[in-house]
Amino acid sequence: MMKCPEPPLKLTLEQLSQYTDPSLPHPDPALAHCPRPLLLALDSIIFDVTEGTNFYGPKGPYKVFAGKSCAKALTIGSLEEEDMTDDFSGMSEKELKAVQKQVEFYRGKYTEVGKVV
Repeated sequence: MMKCPEPPLKLTLEQLSQYTDPSLPHPDPALAHCPRPLLLALDSIIFDVTEGTNFYGPKGPYKVFAGKSCAKALTIGSLEEEDMTDDFSGMSEKELKAVQKQVEFYRGKYTEVGKVV
């Protein structure tokens, strides 16, 4: 049996997109015995938001953020797919500072588990 992955994780956006429902088996069949965390990323930092499943899980009001890199959307208060990005081009200095406040909020509430590569 393969050892379960431990932080720091290095995931592509495609891999990150597979971590939207902790009740499903691990996306890698060889790791089916491992827990499947609920993940999202802000500014390329991956957070385990499993403890917030009521918010970010499949039935939660913020499920659109799960499995995505979504700093821009969270910062500007958008649920639109085109804002699910860490592309900050066109954002004001005030919005960029708000991105960092979002990152700090998530660091205080959830566990940082890796980086988007």
